[in-house]
Amino acid sequence: MKKTIFCFSALLLTCALSAQSLDPTVRVTGTYRGSVATDDLPQEEIALPDSVAVFDTRFDYSVFDKPYKGSYEFMPYLPDLRPQKQKSRRNQLYLRAGAGFTLHPELDFCWEPEVGDSSLNLSIYANNRSYLGRYQAFIWDINQEFDCKDGFESLTHAGVRGRYDFENVYLHWDAAYKGFHGDDGNMQVRTFDNRGFNMASADLGLRSSAYQTGKVYFSLDLGIDYARANENFGELRYVDNGNASLRGKVGDMISANHGFEFDFKLAMLLMRSPGNLPLYNSTAELFSITPRYRLDLEKFKLDLGANIAYVANDKQTWNYRSRQQIIYPDVKISYDPWRRWATFFLKVTGGIHPNTYEDMLNLNPHFCNAYTGGGALLDNTVENLRLALGVEGKIASRFTYDLTLGYRICGSTPVEMLSVSSIPDLWRPDMGFTSLRSLFGTIGASYRAEFLDIQAHLLLQKAYGLNNNQQNLAYFDLPPFVLDFRAVYNWKRRIFVGVSLDAQGGRLAVWKDDAENQYMAGIRPFWNLGAQLSYVISPEWTVWVKGENLLFQPVQRYVGYAQKGAWGSVGITLNIR
Repeated sequence: MKKTIFCFSALLLTCALSAQSLDPTVRVTGTYRGSVATDDLPQEEIALPDSVAVFDTRFDYSVFDKPYKGSYEFMPYLPDLRPQKQKSRRNQLYLRAGAGFTLHPELDFCWEPEVGDSSLNLSIYANNRSYLGRYQAFIWDINQEFDCKDGFESLTHAGVRGRYDFENVYLHWDAAYKGFHGDDGNMQVRTFDNRGFNMASADLGLRSSAYQTGKVYFSLDLGIDYARANENFGELRYVDNGNASLRGKVGDMISANHGFEFDFKLAMLLMRSPGNLPLYNSTAELFSITPRYRLDLEKFKLDLGANIAYVANDKQTWNYRSRQQIIYPDVKISYDPWRRWATFFLKVTGGIHPNTYEDMLNLNPHFCNAYTGGGALLDNTVENLRLALGVEGKIASRFTYDLTLGYRICGSTPVEMLSVSSIPDLWRPDMGFTSLRSLFGTIGASYRAEFLDIQAHLLLQKAYGLNNNQQNLAYFDLPPFVLDFRAVYNWKRRIFVGVSLDAQGGRLAVWKDDAENQYMAGIRPFWNLGAQLSYVISPEWTVWVKGENLLFQPVQRYVGYAQKGAWGSVGITLNIR
Protein backbone atom coordinates (compact mmCIF):
# COMPACT_ATOMS: atom_id res chain seq x y z
CA MET A 1 0.00 0.00 0.00
CA LYS A 2 1.50 3.34 -1.10
CA LYS A 3 0.27 5.36 1.76
CA THR A 4 -0.98 4.82 5.29
CA ILE A 5 -4.66 5.42 5.70
CA PHE A 6 -5.57 7.44 8.73
CA CYS A 7 -8.89 7.60 10.49
CA PHE A 8 -9.79 9.00 13.86
CA SER A 9 -12.49 8.49 16.43
CA ALA A 10 -15.94 9.85 15.66
CA LEU A 11 -19.43 9.41 16.94
CA LEU A 12 -21.77 6.60 16.19
CA LEU A 13 -23.50 6.55 12.82
CA THR A 14 -26.93 8.12 12.56
CA CYS A 15 -28.85 5.13 13.84
CA ALA A 16 -26.59 4.69 16.82
CA LEU A 17 -26.60 8.39 17.55
CA SER A 18 -30.35 8.28 17.76
CA ALA A 19 -30.03 5.49 20.30
CA GLN A 20 -27.53 7.42 22.38
CA SER A 21 -29.84 10.34 22.53
CA LEU A 22 -32.23 8.28 24.59
CA ASP A 23 -30.23 8.47 27.77
CA PRO A 24 -26.47 8.52 28.17
CA THR A 25 -26.80 6.42 31.30
CA VAL A 26 -28.29 3.62 29.24
CA ARG A 27 -26.00 1.46 27.19
CA VAL A 28 -26.60 2.40 23.61
CA THR A 29 -24.86 -0.43 21.79
CA GLY A 30 -26.86 -3.60 21.71
CA THR A 31 -29.43 -2.77 24.35
CA TYR A 32 -32.30 -3.81 22.11
CA ARG A 33 -30.37 -5.91 19.66
CA GLY A 34 -32.53 -8.73 18.46
CA SER A 35 -35.71 -7.14 19.69
CA VAL A 36 -35.58 -3.82 17.90
CA ALA A 37 -33.34 -4.72 14.97
CA THR A 38 -32.63 -2.01 12.44
CA ASP A 39 -29.69 -3.30 10.44
CA ASP A 40 -30.06 -4.95 7.12
CA LEU A 41 -29.06 -8.57 6.92
CA PRO A 42 -26.68 -10.12 6.37
CA GLN A 43 -23.43 -8.24 6.30
CA GLU A 44 -21.03 -9.03 9.15
CA GLU A 45 -19.52 -5.63 9.62
CA ILE A 46 -16.52 -4.71 11.68
CA ALA A 47 -17.80 -3.51 15.04
CA LEU A 48 -15.68 -0.62 16.28
CA PRO A 49 -17.18 1.22 19.23
CA ASP A 50 -15.76 4.60 18.27
CA SER A 51 -17.71 4.59 15.01
CA VAL A 52 -14.80 4.39 12.63
CA ALA A 53 -16.63 3.25 9.53
CA VAL A 54 -13.80 1.10 8.16
CA PHE A 55 -11.30 -0.59 10.44
CA ASP A 56 -9.10 -3.56 9.69
CA THR A 57 -5.41 -4.40 9.73
CA ARG A 58 -4.85 -2.18 6.72
CA PHE A 59 -5.74 0.84 8.84
CA ASP A 60 -3.30 2.94 10.83
CA TYR A 61 -5.10 3.63 14.09
CA SER A 62 -2.42 6.12 15.11
CA VAL A 63 -4.05 8.85 17.20
CA PHE A 64 -7.41 10.13 18.18
CA ASP A 65 -8.91 7.21 20.00
CA LYS A 66 -11.26 8.95 22.36
CA PRO A 67 -10.58 7.91 25.99
CA TYR A 68 -14.21 7.35 26.85
CA LYS A 69 -17.32 6.48 24.91
CA GLY A 70 -20.07 9.06 24.96
CA SER A 71 -20.66 10.36 28.47
CA TYR A 72 -20.73 7.25 30.57
CA GLU A 73 -19.54 4.20 28.64
CA PHE A 74 -16.94 2.43 30.69
CA MET A 75 -13.35 2.63 29.53
CA PRO A 76 -12.08 3.71 26.11
CA TYR A 77 -12.95 2.68 22.62
CA LEU A 78 -11.62 -0.77 21.90
CA PRO A 79 -11.07 -2.07 18.38
CA ASP A 80 -13.41 -4.97 17.76
CA LEU A 81 -12.00 -6.64 14.68
CA ARG A 82 -14.13 -9.19 12.85
CA PRO A 83 -12.70 -11.22 9.96
CA GLN A 84 -14.07 -10.37 6.55
CA LYS A 85 -14.02 -12.28 3.31
CA GLN A 86 -10.77 -11.25 1.63
CA LYS A 87 -8.83 -11.95 -1.52
CA SER A 88 -5.37 -11.51 -0.03
CA ARG A 89 -3.97 -14.45 1.93
CA ARG A 90 -0.92 -12.65 3.34
CA ASN A 91 -0.18 -12.49 7.04
CA GLN A 92 -1.37 -9.19 8.48
CA LEU A 93 -0.28 -7.79 11.82
CA TYR A 94 -1.47 -4.68 13.63
CA LEU A 95 0.00 -3.44 16.89
CA ARG A 96 -0.59 -0.15 18.65
CA ALA A 97 0.84 0.56 22.08
CA GLY A 98 1.40 3.64 24.20
CA ALA A 99 1.78 5.01 27.71
CA GLY A 100 2.60 8.26 29.43
CA PHE A 101 1.89 10.39 32.48
CA THR A 102 -0.43 10.17 34.21
CA LEU A 103 -0.58 6.51 33.43
CA HIS A 104 -3.12 5.65 30.75
CA PRO A 105 -1.45 2.60 29.13
CA GLU A 106 -3.18 1.19 26.06
CA LEU A 107 -2.66 -1.72 23.71
CA ASP A 108 -4.33 -2.88 20.49
CA PHE A 109 -3.19 -6.06 18.79
CA CYS A 110 -4.60 -8.04 15.87
CA TRP A 111 -3.00 -10.80 13.82
CA GLU A 112 -4.63 -12.39 10.82
CA PRO A 113 -2.45 -15.43 10.04
CA GLU A 114 -2.19 -16.97 6.63
CA VAL A 115 -4.21 -20.17 6.31
CA GLY A 116 -4.25 -22.73 3.56
CA ASP A 117 -7.97 -22.62 2.90
CA SER A 118 -9.08 -19.51 0.98
CA SER A 119 -12.54 -19.72 2.56
CA LEU A 120 -11.18 -19.48 6.10
CA ASN A 121 -10.30 -16.23 7.88
CA LEU A 122 -8.90 -16.05 11.41
CA SER A 123 -8.22 -13.11 13.69
CA ILE A 124 -6.35 -13.21 16.99
CA TYR A 125 -6.86 -9.99 18.94
CA ALA A 126 -6.15 -8.33 22.27
CA ASN A 127 -7.01 -4.88 23.63
CA ASN A 128 -6.27 -3.17 26.91
CA ARG A 129 -7.11 0.23 28.35
CA SER A 130 -6.02 1.17 31.86
CA TYR A 131 -5.82 4.08 34.25
CA LEU A 132 -3.44 4.25 37.22
CA GLY A 133 -3.70 7.45 39.15
CA ARG A 134 -5.78 9.43 41.59
CA TYR A 135 -9.51 9.86 41.87
CA GLN A 136 -10.90 13.21 42.92
CA ALA A 137 -14.36 13.04 44.48
CA PHE A 138 -17.02 15.76 44.22
CA ILE A 139 -20.33 14.78 45.76
CA TRP A 140 -22.85 15.83 48.39
CA ASP A 141 -22.09 19.51 47.88
CA ILE A 142 -21.22 20.70 44.39
CA ASN A 143 -18.40 22.80 45.85
CA GLN A 144 -17.14 20.23 48.35
CA GLU A 145 -13.96 18.40 47.42
CA PHE A 146 -12.57 15.27 49.05
CA ASP A 147 -8.89 14.36 49.14
CA CYS A 148 -7.31 12.65 46.14
CA LYS A 149 -6.79 8.94 46.56
CA ASP A 150 -4.80 6.54 44.42
CA GLY A 151 -6.67 3.92 42.44
CA PHE A 152 -6.73 2.13 39.13
CA GLU A 153 -9.01 0.52 36.57
CA SER A 154 -8.07 -1.84 33.76
CA LEU A 155 -10.06 -3.46 30.97
CA THR A 156 -8.73 -6.36 28.90
CA HIS A 157 -10.42 -8.05 25.97
CA ALA A 158 -8.74 -10.89 24.07
CA GLY A 159 -9.82 -13.81 21.93
CA VAL A 160 -9.96 -15.59 18.61
CA ARG A 161 -12.48 -14.85 15.89
CA GLY A 162 -13.04 -16.78 12.72
CA ARG A 163 -15.14 -16.95 9.60
CA TYR A 164 -15.64 -19.70 7.04
CA ASP A 165 -17.41 -18.94 3.75
CA PHE A 166 -19.51 -21.52 2.01
CA GLU A 167 -21.26 -20.96 -1.31
CA ASN A 168 -24.31 -19.05 -0.02
CA VAL A 169 -23.75 -18.90 3.74
CA TYR A 170 -20.90 -18.30 6.13
CA LEU A 171 -20.08 -19.52 9.61
CA HIS A 172 -18.52 -17.20 12.19
CA TRP A 173 -17.34 -17.73 15.75
CA ASP A 174 -15.70 -15.86 18.60
CA ALA A 175 -14.11 -17.25 21.77
CA ALA A 176 -13.03 -14.48 24.11
CA TYR A 177 -11.99 -13.38 27.57
CA LYS A 178 -13.01 -10.04 29.06
CA GLY A 179 -11.68 -8.85 32.38
CA PHE A 180 -12.09 -5.70 34.42
CA HIS A 181 -10.05 -5.01 37.55
CA GLY A 182 -9.95 -1.91 39.66
CA ASP A 183 -9.34 -0.26 43.00
CA ASP A 184 -11.26 2.83 44.09
CA GLY A 185 -8.58 3.86 46.57
CA ASN A 186 -9.10 4.56 50.25
CA MET A 187 -11.84 7.13 49.68
CA GLN A 188 -14.68 8.18 51.93
CA VAL A 189 -17.09 7.57 49.09
CA ARG A 190 -15.63 4.20 48.10
CA THR A 191 -17.86 1.19 47.73
CA PHE A 192 -15.03 -1.28 48.28
CA ASP A 193 -11.23 -1.34 48.05
CA ASN A 194 -10.72 -3.62 45.06
CA ARG A 195 -12.71 -5.62 42.59
CA GLY A 196 -12.32 -8.02 39.71
CA PHE A 197 -14.59 -9.18 36.91
CA ASN A 198 -13.60 -12.13 34.71
CA MET A 199 -15.77 -13.42 31.89
CA ALA A 200 -15.36 -16.18 29.31
CA SER A 201 -17.67 -16.14 26.31
CA ALA A 202 -18.29 -18.16 23.15
CA ASP A 203 -20.42 -17.18 20.16
CA LEU A 204 -21.30 -19.20 17.08
CA GLY A 205 -23.37 -17.98 14.16
CA LEU A 206 -24.54 -18.96 10.68
CA ARG A 207 -25.73 -16.35 8.17
CA SER A 208 -26.79 -15.98 4.58
CA SER A 209 -24.17 -14.33 2.43
CA ALA A 210 -26.43 -11.81 0.69
CA TYR A 211 -29.98 -10.81 -0.11
CA GLN A 212 -31.47 -12.49 -3.13
CA THR A 213 -34.91 -11.60 -4.39
CA GLY A 214 -37.27 -14.51 -4.09
CA LYS A 215 -34.99 -16.46 -1.75
CA VAL A 216 -35.12 -16.84 2.00
CA TYR A 217 -32.33 -15.18 3.97
CA PHE A 218 -31.53 -15.89 7.59
CA SER A 219 -29.14 -15.49 10.49
CA LEU A 220 -28.79 -17.64 13.59
CA ASP A 221 -26.51 -16.90 16.55
CA LEU A 222 -25.86 -18.85 19.73
CA GLY A 223 -24.03 -17.20 22.62
CA ILE A 224 -22.91 -18.46 26.02
CA ASP A 225 -20.90 -16.62 28.67
CA TYR A 226 -19.95 -17.11 32.30
CA ALA A 227 -18.56 -14.44 34.62
CA ARG A 228 -17.55 -14.03 38.24
CA ALA A 229 -17.43 -10.67 40.02
CA ASN A 230 -15.00 -10.84 42.94
CA GLU A 231 -15.20 -8.10 45.54
CA ASN A 232 -14.07 -7.31 49.05
CA PHE A 233 -17.56 -6.67 50.38
CA GLY A 234 -18.04 -8.28 53.78
CA GLU A 235 -19.26 -11.86 53.61
CA LEU A 236 -20.35 -11.46 49.99
CA ARG A 237 -17.11 -12.49 48.28
CA TYR A 238 -18.35 -13.01 44.75
CA VAL A 239 -21.37 -13.14 42.45
CA ASP A 240 -21.56 -15.57 39.52
CA ASN A 241 -23.33 -14.58 36.31
CA GLY A 242 -24.34 -16.80 33.42
CA ASN A 243 -26.04 -15.94 30.15
CA ALA A 244 -27.19 -18.11 27.24
CA SER A 245 -29.00 -16.72 24.22
CA LEU A 246 -30.33 -17.83 20.86
CA ARG A 247 -31.19 -15.07 18.43
CA GLY A 248 -31.82 -14.83 14.75
CA LYS A 249 -33.96 -13.65 11.90
CA VAL A 250 -35.49 -15.11 8.78
CA GLY A 251 -36.95 -13.17 5.88
CA ASP A 252 -38.07 -13.36 2.28
CA MET A 253 -37.84 -10.51 -0.25
CA ILE A 254 -40.85 -11.46 -2.33
CA SER A 255 -39.84 -8.92 -4.93
CA ALA A 256 -37.24 -6.19 -5.26
CA ASN A 257 -39.60 -3.78 -3.48
CA HIS A 258 -41.17 -5.62 -0.57
CA GLY A 259 -40.81 -8.58 1.74
CA PHE A 260 -41.36 -10.00 5.20
CA GLU A 261 -38.99 -10.58 8.10
CA PHE A 262 -39.25 -12.34 11.43
CA ASP A 263 -36.78 -11.69 14.28
CA PHE A 264 -36.59 -13.66 17.50
CA LYS A 265 -34.51 -13.93 20.65
CA LEU A 266 -34.50 -16.38 23.54
CA ALA A 267 -32.22 -15.74 26.50
CA MET A 268 -31.69 -17.07 29.99
CA LEU A 269 -29.79 -15.19 32.72
CA LEU A 270 -28.56 -16.67 36.00
CA MET A 271 -27.09 -14.90 39.04
CA ARG A 272 -25.79 -16.77 42.09
CA SER A 273 -23.79 -15.89 45.21
CA PRO A 274 -22.86 -17.54 48.53
CA GLY A 275 -25.78 -17.71 50.88
CA ASN A 276 -29.47 -17.35 50.22
CA LEU A 277 -29.59 -13.61 49.54
CA PRO A 278 -32.48 -12.55 47.30
CA LEU A 279 -30.61 -9.51 46.01
CA TYR A 280 -27.88 -11.70 44.52
CA ASN A 281 -29.69 -14.89 43.49
CA SER A 282 -32.12 -14.88 40.60
CA THR A 283 -32.94 -16.16 37.14
CA ALA A 284 -34.63 -14.45 34.22
CA GLU A 285 -35.83 -15.65 30.82
CA LEU A 286 -36.42 -13.40 27.81
CA PHE A 287 -38.82 -14.34 25.00
CA SER A 288 -38.91 -11.90 22.07
CA ILE A 289 -40.33 -12.02 18.53
CA THR A 290 -40.60 -9.20 15.98
CA PRO A 291 -42.56 -9.70 12.77
CA ARG A 292 -42.20 -6.92 10.21
CA TYR A 293 -43.14 -5.95 6.69
CA ARG A 294 -40.74 -3.98 4.49
CA LEU A 295 -41.67 -1.87 1.50
CA ASP A 296 -39.06 -0.06 -0.58
CA LEU A 297 -40.41 2.35 -3.15
CA GLU A 298 -38.54 4.93 -5.19
CA LYS A 299 -38.67 7.63 -2.51
CA PHE A 300 -40.44 5.95 0.40
CA LYS A 301 -39.15 3.19 2.66
CA LEU A 302 -41.42 1.55 5.20
CA ASP A 303 -40.42 -0.90 7.90
CA LEU A 304 -43.56 -1.81 9.83
CA GLY A 305 -43.23 -4.14 12.79
CA ALA A 306 -44.07 -4.85 16.41
CA ASN A 307 -41.88 -6.37 19.08
CA ILE A 308 -43.59 -8.89 21.37
CA ALA A 309 -41.37 -9.50 24.38
CA TYR A 310 -41.72 -10.89 27.88
CA VAL A 311 -39.24 -11.39 30.73
CA ALA A 312 -40.05 -14.07 33.29
CA ASN A 313 -38.27 -14.42 36.64
CA ASP A 314 -38.14 -16.98 39.41
CA LYS A 315 -40.69 -15.03 41.52
CA GLN A 316 -38.50 -15.45 44.61
CA THR A 317 -36.26 -12.41 44.31
CA TRP A 318 -36.41 -8.66 43.84
CA ASN A 319 -34.57 -8.80 40.54
CA TYR A 320 -36.14 -8.47 37.06
CA ARG A 321 -39.48 -7.38 38.46
CA SER A 322 -39.86 -4.10 36.56
CA ARG A 323 -43.12 -3.58 34.76
CA GLN A 324 -43.35 -4.45 31.12
CA GLN A 325 -45.96 -3.87 28.44
CA ILE A 326 -45.43 -7.04 26.30
CA ILE A 327 -45.96 -5.29 22.92
CA TYR A 328 -43.59 -2.53 21.77
CA PRO A 329 -43.71 -0.56 18.52
CA ASP A 330 -41.06 -1.06 15.84
CA VAL A 331 -41.90 1.26 12.95
CA LYS A 332 -39.52 3.18 10.69
CA ILE A 333 -40.59 5.38 7.78
CA SER A 334 -38.30 7.45 5.57
CA TYR A 335 -38.85 9.77 2.63
CA ASP A 336 -36.02 10.70 0.26
CA PRO A 337 -37.16 13.30 -2.31
CA TRP A 338 -33.71 14.52 -3.42
CA ARG A 339 -31.50 11.44 -3.73
CA ARG A 340 -30.16 11.46 -0.19
CA TRP A 341 -29.49 15.19 -0.02
CA ALA A 342 -32.19 15.24 2.65
CA THR A 343 -33.91 12.10 3.90
CA PHE A 344 -36.75 12.66 6.36
CA PHE A 345 -37.47 9.85 8.80
CA LEU A 346 -39.82 8.84 11.59
CA LYS A 347 -38.98 6.09 14.09
CA VAL A 348 -41.32 4.70 16.74
CA THR A 349 -39.63 1.95 18.71
CA GLY A 350 -39.31 0.41 22.17
CA GLY A 351 -38.21 -2.77 23.89
CA ILE A 352 -37.13 -4.60 27.01
CA HIS A 353 -33.68 -5.80 27.99
CA PRO A 354 -32.80 -7.78 31.15
CA ASN A 355 -29.45 -6.34 32.24
CA THR A 356 -26.44 -8.48 33.01
CA TYR A 357 -23.60 -7.65 35.36
CA GLU A 358 -21.49 -6.80 32.33
CA ASP A 359 -24.15 -4.33 31.12
CA MET A 360 -23.94 -2.48 34.41
CA LEU A 361 -20.14 -2.36 34.30
CA ASN A 362 -20.40 -0.92 30.81
CA LEU A 363 -22.49 1.88 32.26
CA ASN A 364 -20.26 2.50 35.26
CA PRO A 365 -16.90 0.77 35.92
CA HIS A 366 -17.33 1.36 39.67
CA PHE A 367 -20.49 -0.74 39.77
CA CYS A 368 -20.35 -3.47 42.43
CA ASN A 369 -22.46 -5.88 44.45
CA ALA A 370 -23.12 -3.10 46.97
CA TYR A 371 -24.97 -1.14 44.26
CA THR A 372 -28.54 -1.99 45.19
CA GLY A 373 -30.16 1.42 45.00
CA GLY A 374 -33.85 1.09 44.24
CA GLY A 375 -33.95 -2.42 45.70
CA ALA A 376 -32.36 -4.63 43.03
CA LEU A 377 -28.83 -5.34 41.86
CA LEU A 378 -29.97 -6.20 38.31
CA ASP A 379 -33.23 -5.35 36.66
CA ASN A 380 -34.86 -4.81 33.28
CA THR A 381 -34.44 -1.78 31.07
CA VAL A 382 -37.94 -1.12 29.76
CA GLU A 383 -38.39 1.46 27.04
CA ASN A 384 -42.12 1.77 26.54
CA LEU A 385 -41.88 4.26 23.69
CA ARG A 386 -39.23 6.15 21.77
CA LEU A 387 -40.42 8.60 19.13
CA ALA A 388 -37.80 10.22 16.89
CA LEU A 389 -38.38 12.58 13.98
CA GLY A 390 -35.53 13.96 11.94
CA VAL A 391 -33.65 14.52 8.73
CA GLU A 392 -30.27 13.35 7.52
CA GLY A 393 -28.40 14.01 4.34
CA LYS A 394 -25.22 14.13 2.33
CA ILE A 395 -23.94 17.03 0.26
CA ALA A 396 -21.24 16.75 -2.41
CA SER A 397 -20.01 13.41 -0.99
CA ARG A 398 -17.99 15.20 1.71
CA PHE A 399 -20.47 16.77 4.10
CA THR A 400 -23.06 14.76 6.03
CA TYR A 401 -25.50 15.96 8.64
CA ASP A 402 -28.37 14.75 10.80
CA LEU A 403 -30.97 16.43 13.00
CA THR A 404 -33.27 14.56 15.37
CA LEU A 405 -36.01 15.53 17.81
CA GLY A 406 -37.51 12.91 20.06
CA TYR A 407 -39.52 11.91 23.08
CA ARG A 408 -38.96 8.89 25.26
CA ILE A 409 -40.87 7.02 27.96
CA CYS A 410 -39.00 4.53 30.12
CA GLY A 411 -40.76 2.29 32.59
CA SER A 412 -37.40 1.26 34.02
CA THR A 413 -33.83 2.31 33.34
CA PRO A 414 -30.59 2.27 35.35
CA VAL A 415 -29.62 5.74 36.58
CA GLU A 416 -26.77 6.92 38.77
CA MET A 417 -27.80 7.91 42.29
CA LEU A 418 -26.68 8.28 45.90
CA SER A 419 -27.59 5.98 48.78
CA VAL A 420 -26.98 5.94 52.52
CA SER A 421 -23.49 4.88 53.61
CA SER A 422 -22.16 3.64 56.94
CA ILE A 423 -20.67 7.11 57.60
CA PRO A 424 -23.14 9.57 59.18
CA ASP A 425 -24.31 12.32 56.84
CA LEU A 426 -22.38 10.83 53.91
CA TRP A 427 -24.07 9.22 50.93
CA ARG A 428 -22.16 6.92 48.60
CA PRO A 429 -22.35 6.51 44.80
CA ASP A 430 -24.88 3.97 43.61
CA MET A 431 -27.08 2.97 40.71
CA GLY A 432 -30.79 2.34 40.79
CA PHE A 433 -33.65 1.59 38.43
CA THR A 434 -36.34 4.18 37.95
CA SER A 435 -38.90 5.40 35.45
CA LEU A 436 -38.48 8.61 33.49
CA ARG A 437 -39.64 10.60 30.49
CA SER A 438 -37.34 12.77 28.42
CA LEU A 439 -37.21 15.16 25.50
CA PHE A 440 -34.05 15.00 23.41
CA GLY A 441 -32.51 16.49 20.32
CA THR A 442 -29.32 15.72 18.43
CA ILE A 443 -27.28 17.66 15.90
CA GLY A 444 -24.54 15.86 14.03
CA ALA A 445 -22.26 16.82 11.15
CA SER A 446 -19.12 15.59 9.44
CA TYR A 447 -16.80 16.86 6.74
CA ARG A 448 -14.24 14.61 5.10
CA ALA A 449 -11.72 15.80 2.55
CA GLU A 450 -8.32 14.51 1.55
CA PHE A 451 -6.53 16.77 4.01
CA LEU A 452 -9.20 17.50 6.64
CA ASP A 453 -11.60 15.39 8.67
CA ILE A 454 -14.16 16.93 11.06
CA GLN A 455 -16.82 15.24 13.16
CA ALA A 456 -19.22 16.92 15.61
CA HIS A 457 -22.23 15.86 17.62
CA LEU A 458 -24.38 17.65 20.18
CA LEU A 459 -27.02 16.04 22.39
CA LEU A 460 -29.59 18.16 24.24
CA GLN A 461 -32.01 16.54 26.68
CA LYS A 462 -34.38 17.16 29.53
CA ALA A 463 -35.76 14.48 31.86
CA TYR A 464 -39.10 14.53 33.68
CA GLY A 465 -40.46 12.41 36.51
CA LEU A 466 -37.06 11.02 37.39
CA ASN A 467 -37.59 10.85 41.15
CA ASN A 468 -41.38 10.68 41.20
CA ASN A 469 -41.15 12.50 44.56
CA GLN A 470 -39.88 9.38 46.29
CA GLN A 471 -38.17 9.98 49.62
CA ASN A 472 -34.58 8.83 50.29
CA LEU A 473 -33.95 8.12 46.60
CA ALA A 474 -31.39 10.56 45.20
CA TYR A 475 -31.38 10.02 41.44
CA PHE A 476 -29.10 12.26 39.38
CA ASP A 477 -30.62 14.18 36.52
CA LEU A 478 -29.45 13.65 32.94
CA PRO A 479 -26.78 16.07 31.69
CA PRO A 480 -28.52 18.90 29.83
CA PHE A 481 -26.00 18.70 26.99
CA VAL A 482 -23.26 16.37 25.75
CA LEU A 483 -20.84 17.71 23.13
CA ASP A 484 -18.28 15.80 21.09
CA PHE A 485 -16.03 17.45 18.49
CA ARG A 486 -13.08 15.98 16.54
CA ALA A 487 -10.92 17.54 13.80
CA VAL A 488 -7.78 16.23 12.08
CA TYR A 489 -5.60 17.93 9.49
CA ASN A 490 -3.01 15.93 7.58
CA TRP A 491 -0.05 17.08 5.52
CA LYS A 492 0.60 14.75 2.58
CA ARG A 493 -0.72 11.84 4.66
CA ARG A 494 2.55 12.00 6.54
CA ILE A 495 1.84 14.28 9.49
CA PHE A 496 -1.53 14.29 11.26
CA VAL A 497 -2.55 17.00 13.71
CA GLY A 498 -5.83 16.78 15.59
CA VAL A 499 -7.85 18.51 18.28
CA SER A 500 -10.76 17.13 20.27
CA LEU A 501 -13.30 18.53 22.67
CA ASP A 502 -15.91 16.68 24.65
CA ALA A 503 -18.05 18.40 27.22
CA GLN A 504 -20.95 17.66 29.51
CA GLY A 505 -23.36 19.82 31.46
CA GLY A 506 -23.66 19.67 35.22
CA ARG A 507 -26.15 17.42 36.99
CA LEU A 508 -28.03 17.60 40.26
CA ALA A 509 -29.73 15.13 42.57
CA VAL A 510 -32.47 16.52 44.82
CA TRP A 511 -34.25 14.41 47.42
CA LYS A 512 -36.04 14.53 50.77
CA ASP A 513 -35.72 12.45 53.91
CA ASP A 514 -38.54 11.12 56.09
CA ALA A 515 -38.77 14.46 57.87
CA GLU A 516 -39.28 16.29 54.55
CA ASN A 517 -35.84 17.91 54.76
CA GLN A 518 -34.49 18.61 51.28
CA TYR A 519 -30.95 17.73 50.23
CA MET A 520 -28.96 18.35 47.06
CA ALA A 521 -25.84 16.86 45.47
CA GLY A 522 -24.17 17.91 42.26
CA ILE A 523 -21.75 16.94 39.52
CA ARG A 524 -19.79 19.75 37.94
CA PRO A 525 -19.85 20.37 34.19
CA PHE A 526 -16.57 19.83 32.37
CA TRP A 527 -14.82 20.67 29.09
CA ASN A 528 -12.19 18.14 28.08
CA LEU A 529 -9.77 19.53 25.48
CA GLY A 530 -7.34 17.19 23.75
CA ALA A 531 -4.61 17.40 21.11
CA GLN A 532 -2.97 14.71 18.99
CA LEU A 533 0.01 14.46 16.67
CA SER A 534 1.28 11.50 14.64
CA TYR A 535 4.11 11.06 12.15
CA VAL A 536 4.16 8.29 9.57
CA ILE A 537 7.74 7.06 9.35
CA SER A 538 6.96 4.37 6.79
CA PRO A 539 3.93 2.37 5.65
CA GLU A 540 4.65 0.04 8.57
CA TRP A 541 5.65 2.41 11.36
CA THR A 542 3.94 5.42 12.91
CA VAL A 543 4.81 7.32 16.08
CA TRP A 544 2.22 9.40 17.91
CA VAL A 545 1.72 11.63 20.91
CA LYS A 546 -1.49 12.90 22.46
CA GLY A 547 -2.75 14.81 25.46
CA GLU A 548 -6.11 15.06 27.21
CA ASN A 549 -7.76 17.44 29.67
CA LEU A 550 -5.52 20.33 28.64
CA LEU A 551 -7.84 22.72 30.50
CA PHE A 552 -6.93 20.99 33.80
CA GLN A 553 -10.52 20.37 34.83
CA PRO A 554 -11.82 17.50 36.99
CA VAL A 555 -13.43 15.26 34.39
CA GLN A 556 -16.15 13.43 36.31
CA ARG A 557 -17.96 10.96 34.13
CA TYR A 558 -19.29 8.83 36.99
CA VAL A 559 -20.86 9.88 40.25
CA GLY A 560 -18.25 10.15 42.97
CA TYR A 561 -15.11 9.71 40.87
CA ALA A 562 -13.16 12.21 38.77
CA GLN A 563 -9.79 11.98 37.06
CA LYS A 564 -8.21 15.36 37.67
CA GLY A 565 -5.42 17.03 35.73
CA ALA A 566 -3.92 16.83 32.26
CA TRP A 567 -2.28 13.70 30.95
CA GLY A 568 -0.29 12.69 27.90
CA SER A 569 0.81 9.54 26.11
CA VAL A 570 3.32 8.58 23.46
CA GLY A 571 3.26 5.41 21.41
CA ILE A 572 3.95 3.53 18.22
CA THR A 573 1.85 1.81 15.61
CA LEU A 574 3.08 -1.20 13.64
CA ASN A 575 1.04 -2.20 10.61
CA ILE A 576 2.39 -5.07 8.50
CA ARG A 577 0.41 -6.13 5.46
